[in-house]
Amino acid sequence: MTNIVHFLLGSVRIEVNGRFPERFLNLCGEEKVAFWDLRRGENGALSVCVGAHRVHRCRKLARRALCELRVTGGAGLPSFLLGLRRRYALLTGLACALIGALVLSQFVLVVRVEGNRRLSDSVILTELERQGFGPGRYAPGVDRRALANEVLRHLPQLSFLSVNISGVLATVVVREADPEPELEDRWAPGDVVAAADGVVVAVDPVVGQAAVEEGEAVLSGELLISGDERQAAGDGSGAILSTTQVRAEGRVRAMTRRVLRCVTPLSVTVPEPSGEPERIYALRLGKRAWQLGRESRFFDQSCVKMEKNWKLPLPGGLVWTRKTLTPFRLRRARVSKKSAKKLLRQRLEERLTELMGGSGQVQEQTLVFSEADGVLHATLTASCLEDIGVMVAREAGSER
Repeated sequence: MTNIVHFLLGSVRIEVNGRFPERFLNLCGEEKVAFWDLRRGENGALSVCVGAHRVHRCRKLARRALCELRVTGGAGLPSFLLGLRRRYALLTGLACALIGALVLSQFVLVVRVEGNRRLSDSVILTELERQGFGPGRYAPGVDRRALANEVLRHLPQLSFLSVNISGVLATVVVREADPEPELEDRWAPGDVVAAADGVVVAVDPVVGQAAVEEGEAVLSGELLISGDERQAAGDGSGAILSTTQVRAEGRVRAMTRRVLRCVTPLSVTVPEPSGEPERIYALRLGKRAWQLGRESRFFDQSCVKMEKNWKLPLPGGLVWTRKTLTPFRLRRARVSKKSAKKLLRQRLEERLTELMGGSGQVQEQTLVFSEADGVLHATLTASCLEDIGVMVAREAGSER
């Protein structure tokens, strides 16, 4: 901090020569005149640094100590500006740079979005631009509260938005609204129906009436457990006194036959490098980019592009970008049958497990491969023991 103050106020190096130069230092201490970087010359003179605004005071103290004082050099901002007093071009450039920095600092050059997860940055930035806010906007003229209210009115996915402007950087902090929960009526009447074709092995109704028996074949969508509970008369006549609609629950185990098919080509197109890579450098500020050097020589070729960015520690979010372009050509490559069969087997087994819902058991399965026109076909046939019952809610006023 002291060095910064000395730079702004300026400092000078003085040389004190006389019979008792040490007395000058004692007087400086008594008068609380700060000095530093004490040196002794060959002829016994003392050289110190003092603040530029203390030179006049030091001359008086040197006369009291019967010494001569001579200024030998200066440093800091005042000396620098004094050295430019006759260099009009440099002074003009410095003034223009300061004025440009002051003017540009009043405009927004970079807009950054924080706090969003589901809603993308592009959607928020597009709505901000539609409301007249974006790079190039005069910052003091922005009504941030009105802007936030308008954006929130057009983006119901957001519950909070705040625009913070610091220099040329505008940070838009958002909070997303909680999604409305999907309410499920757990007590709505419904039936258990078959999710797949099969032969019923066991029926275990918890709520509702069983509509099928063991050993009966059912089709997909057929009623298994009805949501109608009937109350019979107690006199043995079998008459139905009342019917109540409930939400049917229970398990229906059945033997099913699953046939799954999958294919994969035995040859694929792969890229391979066809030349030496080329690197292109650029500077990017917001949506603007400036390329350094010549254009790429691969503009008419297929290339693999890899980009790496370094954010420079400068105001405004300046980014240094390096693009690596590698030309390539396509060629046909043969896929081994062993790898293709392993891939098809894995896909079919995963699909079978997904269809059974994780609760079924495979009793028997066969996998058959065939090849035609450069394509490998796989057919999986499996006999499974699984729960095929799925609850389907009834529409209001409907009956089975």
